[in-house]
Amino acid sequence: MDDLKADFEKNIHNSINRIEGFHNERACMVIDNSFPIGGSVALVNKHEQGFSCKIVMETLHDASYNQNMERFGIFEDIAMESSGYKFFIPKNSAVSINLSLSKPQVIALQLKAFQTGMPKEYNDEYFRLVIPTSHEPKFGAFECKSLKIDGTVLGCGLVPIKFGEKQFHLFKHSVRDRKEYHLIIDALQKTSLEEFKKDTDAILTGYGFVTGNLFLSEYYYHTVNPQADYRIENIAYLKKEASVFTDDSLLDSFQYHSYLENVKQLHLKDKYGLRMKLQTFSNLCQIVREEEVYSRCCQLLIEAHETKQKLLRGGILSLAIETMTNVIYEKSPERLNPIADKQVAANIQQRFRQVVDEFKNKVTDYGRSILESKINDLNRPTNSKKLSMPFKMYSIKLTEEDISVLGHRNRFLHGLSPVDSMTAGDKDIELSYIVAKLEVLLVKLMLKYVGYNGHIVNKPAWVRYNTKQELTEHLFVVI
Repeated sequence: MDDLKADFEKNIHNSINRIEGFHNERACMVIDNSFPIGGSVALVNKHEQGFSCKIVMETLHDASYNQNMERFGIFEDIAMESSGYKFFIPKNSAVSINLSLSKPQVIALQLKAFQTGMPKEYNDEYFRLVIPTSHEPKFGAFECKSLKIDGTVLGCGLVPIKFGEKQFHLFKHSVRDRKEYHLIIDALQKTSLEEFKKDTDAILTGYGFVTGNLFLSEYYYHTVNPQADYRIENIAYLKKEASVFTDDSLLDSFQYHSYLENVKQLHLKDKYGLRMKLQTFSNLCQIVREEEVYSRCCQLLIEAHETKQKLLRGGILSLAIETMTNVIYEKSPERLNPIADKQVAANIQQRFRQVVDEFKNKVTDYGRSILESKINDLNRPTNSKKLSMPFKMYSIKLTEEDISVLGHRNRFLHGLSPVDSMTAGDKDIELSYIVAKLEVLLVKLMLKYVGYNGHIVNKPAWVRYNTKQELTEHLFVVI
């Protein structure tokens, strides 16, 4: 087994063992604290909901403390020590609090964050993020590298990512017989914990956007020594919201290859490839990291995948499409504005203001504010034009049916169904088709924005295929 070669080799045993040790129950002493909890014994334990901490105070405090629990110091940073090792609860980490009214007085905290070491020990370090999960991470949508772990080589086990001067390795570890998996990100340069959190959140959001699976739940951030076989120095726990697992991937390299064989179009595989290129995925992660609104669109799509209610899904997708078109508009308004010459547009707006000034004695302040707002928007496209023009910019041809589906967005946003007026046919299937159309239109814009060229799953065609209706379009489309 040792002679097996791979592009990369990783040691993850130190991480897994350290996490298991981190879960052990321990008794600590609250230190460096001027609040009543200072000098108290704290019992820390890990359970399914996260970490809990019971602080035992020998003094029974009066009712004024009970009515204002901030006075105990539980919402501030809490430093602790156990057997010569430091532990730390960041301020505002308690998500629930219970207080006993007897002596000794016990404050029971449910924590969303807990760590070894002090905050200063998480600056200018190498970091690793480990996410334990029962859902196996999949990399089939991406070009990736082979990875060797425990003598086993995975042909598609690691995705290198680079944005700016930063480089990361996204990889996975599996114990399939026990259904235990880990999704892991290594930073290849020193950074701070706060920056690493932002970088890894962007990578995981980008991954979730493409695959339909957003790994959240429990995060374990390690400070590591890559030169010492990734020895763990410190570990910080963060409880997140529930993960989203839909397996609703935008790409399907295996089915797409079979489809190309069936339609005798295998030359497209050589032209575009079957998976998202590493540079494109890196671009996607960087844009998610740098552009908050684009990141929000990714999260909206992931939320749309998760909901079972088609009307709600249509509303989420409609909101995301409008948001995405605004992103593109703000990037290049000169290509969408009715008047390309900014000076000409400004001159026309000034003329209108002069006309309004001529009648200022006959127009209320409220009226003038409305008119000023409309004059300011004079060189902005109508909402419908703003929606359609970005597709033209990216050479995405809209059919009459596409334009009609885009026109349904207001009904979705107001909680109305675009198929209510249908007198024949299956309304549920047609609604599924329209929602799938909205999703594909959104995905086309978002992927072209990050420079993607290749196939996507054409979900409205699959709605027709799975309901045994006549197919009028391909099951996969190249953008």
